[in-house]
Amino acid sequence: MTNRYPTTCVLCNTRVPRGRGSVEKVGGVWQGYCARHADAAPEAPAIHVFRIGGREYYRNARGTCEDAPCCGCCTI
Repeated sequence: MTNRYPTTCVLCNTRVPRGRGSVEKVGGVWQGYCARHADAAPEAPAIHVFRIGGREYYRNARGTCEDAPCCGCCTI
């Protein structure tokens, strides 16, 4: 998706003006990419769902919580 606001490229740390790059939501966080690195943007991590005591918990591939505020699944 094209960036609607100025951002910084997460790969080369250059400032990206509005409309001149792209952004991707990865793990609940918006990450910006310059035009040169727009194709290098990673795909969103897979979400793993598991149940404990009748409640569902969600973690991404990095093992971090997908709920906000934290649901506590990182400590399970």
